[in-house]
Amino acid sequence: MAVVNGIVLVLAVYCSVTLACASLHPLSEAEKVAAKQLFISRDDGSFGSLEETYQAVKSLKLLKSDEVDAVKICNFVARSVNSTCGTKDTFYGIRTAELLHCQDAAKVAESVVPTLIDGLKHAKSLVDLYYTVDALSTIKKHHWSLASHSFAHAVEGVLGRVKALAGSHGTWRFAEDETDSSAKAAGFAFEITAAVIDICGYDSHESEVKFLKAAAQKLIEKSERDEDGAHYFDEFKDDKFSGNGGALIVSATVLRGITALAGVLPDGIKVREEKMFGFARFFLSIGTLDSATEAYYQLEALSALENNRILIPLAVSFTSSVLSLSSHDKLEVIVSTVLGSPFPHALLTIISAHKVGEETAPVLTDQELQSVEGDHKYIFDLVSDFEVGKYDLKIEVKPATAELSYKYSAGDLTSARITVTGKVSVSSIQIAVLDSDTGSPEFTTSLDFSKKEKATLSANHLQKLRVTFDLTSPSGGAYTPQQVFFKLQHESGVEQLFVVTSSGKNFELSLDFLGLVEKFYYLSGAYALELIVGDVTMENSFLWALGSLDLDLPEAPEGATNPPAVRLDATKRFGPKEEIAHVFRQPERRPPAQLSNSFFVLTLLPLVGLLVGLSSVGANLKYLPTSGLPLLSALGFHGGIAAILILYSLFWLKLNLFTTLNILGFLGMFTCVTGYLALSHLAEQSSKVKTA
Repeated sequence: MAVVNGIVLVLAVYCSVTLACASLHPLSEAEKVAAKQLFISRDDGSFGSLEETYQAVKSLKLLKSDEVDAVKICNFVARSVNSTCGTKDTFYGIRTAELLHCQDAAKVAESVVPTLIDGLKHAKSLVDLYYTVDALSTIKKHHWSLASHSFAHAVEGVLGRVKALAGSHGTWRFAEDETDSSAKAAGFAFEITAAVIDICGYDSHESEVKFLKAAAQKLIEKSERDEDGAHYFDEFKDDKFSGNGGALIVSATVLRGITALAGVLPDGIKVREEKMFGFARFFLSIGTLDSATEAYYQLEALSALENNRILIPLAVSFTSSVLSLSSHDKLEVIVSTVLGSPFPHALLTIISAHKVGEETAPVLTDQELQSVEGDHKYIFDLVSDFEVGKYDLKIEVKPATAELSYKYSAGDLTSARITVTGKVSVSSIQIAVLDSDTGSPEFTTSLDFSKKEKATLSANHLQKLRVTFDLTSPSGGAYTPQQVFFKLQHESGVEQLFVVTSSGKNFELSLDFLGLVEKFYYLSGAYALELIVGDVTMENSFLWALGSLDLDLPEAPEGATNPPAVRLDATKRFGPKEEIAHVFRQPERRPPAQLSNSFFVLTLLPLVGLLVGLSSVGANLKYLPTSGLPLLSALGFHGGIAAILILYSLFWLKLNLFTTLNILGFLGMFTCVTGYLALSHLAEQSSKVKTA
């Protein structure tokens, strides 16, 4: 996944639209839902291997999902983890049992302790040591084994082996035969150190721990930073020990290791606030994830940021950046951790609020937001202080007590742009036709906006048209929208658009037709008048058909510009066509039943005639063959005739001519062959009788 390349664009767009980059926004509900969908369980409750199952369970728990079948997964762990397992599967099995509080966890742990202790001796890489030592630390923490007291002796010398693999600038090598060092390997080294301290304590390994602490501080300062303030470690090379690389996985591994190490040291690890917020910004700006593994590492890193002894960054978000004065909306600010856990112990102050585009004093300064009891929201009523428009806010967010300030921080001032909307009043609308020379009105009409009244006017090229109206904000002040246009559309479709200028509340447009005859292409006739007023802060933007103007202009002189071709309405050409209504032909009138029955009887007469003719010539079954091929031929011949008669009936009732002819061709051939054989046999028999 091209994490780093995508982050620059995502952050740039995000910061320019809503919040400034000094603040964080927590993981959204949409992102949480998308992450949940990446984890698909199997029939046995697991999510694949023990590693995949652990990652899914950990991720879904961080997402507060109830889609984990704890009983089935515990049974899966109990079946899968035993003394023959490798250290990797054992580690993930123990960790999964810890997450789900499995009843058989102690039994499973006891069975694998010898394997883990033996694995310490044969571990060839940092990853092997990590799986082994961390599993032993988990078993000891929960007292799952009677041999827990011997773990301290078993891990003696582990930190010496870890220290021997140290590289430069806080990086580490995965194994002794490796020449390249990496930040990802350092993350494993820090977690191994934390697990050893959990087992043995800090005092017995003080020198090694100080070395690793210094390396951790050195490494964190070497992180990369993009132009939006996101910090990360970028290693795209996969390693043979721990699998995939990439900025997401490497950065998560390092952050997890450093926070784990800081959690077991008496004085922690000092990391600059900028770094912690930079890592938080990186993991919150990942965007759409491609796999469950990536989702796990993102959530694991955010969990480390949410639970650590270094500094917990707070995220600030707004329920809405558009607030309506008509609906009496209030500014609502939410303070939470990066995963969205509420933080109700904060003090929020609006340091300043400036109206966008105006070089004036702030409309608001040093106003505290009120906290909502039992919630992590903080509100401020805008009605009395804000006019319709856009505002840039700077909000200070800080923990409520000095003690919390050492643990939590919201960073610098939170910057946000909000849009305050309202309904604008439209009044004093007048349309006048003026004398071009004196400027005195020859015709004036006033219109009521609430009734959307229309006027019918007439003018010539020696007159002027003046349109005036007032726009007033909800508080009664002047209001200037982004778009104010007056449109005249000729009956031929040619349009003319004019910008209406303002002076305070008053808007005025004056059109001198004598100077505009060329712009109007000398087109006389009826013009439709429309007033268009719109703005993102205006809740009642409108397009008002003011009426019509019958304009008389002089004839176009020779060489005058021709009117432009009227653009074809795209909706008429490419829009949906009229629905085709299918009209079925009405059934033809059926003849009377008596006539139909009479015709049916007539169709049977040929059959009756055939039967009568056969009986008159003495046809009988006296000479019907009794055995062998002659019998089969005779039966086939009579059966073919019967089938042809049935086909004849079906032709009248159901079949079409082509189907009937196809079937008749087969039946005719069959009847002809069988008839020939049957009649040949009869002729032969008759010849024998005559000869005798």
